[in-house]
Amino acid sequence: MKTAGWVVPVGYLSENELIEVKSCDSATAIGEFFSESCTPGALTEKYDPLGTNPESLCNLCIGAGDENCARNDHEPYYDYSGAFRCLAEGAGDVAFIKYVIVDDYAGDNKPDLVWHTNLQGSDLTTSVLWYQTGYLE
Repeated sequence: MKTAGWVVPVGYLSENELIEVKSCDSATAIGEFFSESCTPGALTEKYDPLGTNPESLCNLCIGAGDENCARNDHEPYYDYSGAFRCLAEGAGDVAFIKYVIVDDYAGDNKPDLVWHTNLQGSDLTTSVLWYQTGYLE
């Protein structure tokens, strides 16, 4: 599990009673909180051994065929950069990412990738959750 991408946001939402994690089932709690998302790997046996995770966890994923919602680079919305891409393309409204990702992909030294050619950090209205310090803007 990725700390900034799952553990920290789920912990924050739970501690602030925005979600209720029952029997350590954070996937169901997140699936109920967000109407749909792209959580790569959420429906695989490794992360859903009982087959009870909501399908809505993969509704926003755009990988082709069997690669849809895959926990690898074949799912374009996988990893921190993929979560940011989902947000930047307007597919999602929330992204659980490391704070450096916005500068990495919308800053002056951004890599040459088609999906964010004209994207600037100033284009984004962001809410920053800084869990470690209790800061929520």
